[in-house]
Formats: sequence, structure tokens, C-alpha cells
Amino acid sequence: MSDKKIRFMVTAAVMAALTYVATTVVRIPAPTGGYVHMGDGLVLLCGWILGPWWGGAAAGIGSMLVDLLGGYMSFVPGTLVIKFLDAMAAALGALAILALNKYDQTRAQRVAAKPEEEKTPVHAG
Repeated sequence: MSDKKIRFMVTAAVMAALTYVATTVVRIPAPTGGYVHMGDGLVLLCGWILGPWWGGAAAGIGSMLVDLLGGYMSFVPGTLVIKFLDAMAAALGALAILALNKYDQTRAQRVAAKPEEEKTPVHAG
């Protein structure tokens, strides 16, 4: 295996561990019986940093471990799938925004590069 792939796998494992820690360390009780935590922010960060597949895996595994080690076995499969999809959606959304931004910059450069006589005049009227 290449050194780059090993580093990427280690980064995914560290992000999964950070997701677990962020979910378990700071717990603010919610009126619904659950709790609010910083783990969801790490789920999004996993997707943004690692991409849709690796980020989804890291977020899903890190969040799943919270339920697994906390004794909530019935929530483990759902948490894995939901957090995987959360991170994947965050990554794909970020990629779409970057692609649109690149398209807009390229379009603006093409318009700016046209000679003056080719540019369409704007008529007030």
C-alpha cells in the first residue's frame, strides 16, 4: 500500500475517534430525552475533509461507536447509516458548490476576455 493511502486511512480513523470523543464528552440534555453534542459538527467535517465515501465511513463508525459502547444496541445500525448519509451529503454538497464556483469563475474570465466589439451592449429602455 502506498504511503499516501495509509495516511488517508489513518486520518479517517482519527476523524472517527474525534467524532466519538466530541459526541461523548460534551452532552447537553435536551427536553426530548436525548442530548445535544458537538459530534454532528464532526460528522460534517468528516465529509468535507475526507470526501463522501471515507468521510461517511469515518462519521458513521465514530457515531455508531457511541451507541455501541453506550448500551444503545437498537440504534447502532440506524446511526451508522444516518451519519454515513449525513457526511456524504455534506461532502457532495461542498463538491457541488466548488464546481459551481469554478464554472462561474471560468465564465467570468471568458466574458472578460472578449474583445469590446463582441460584447453585447446593454440598452436602457
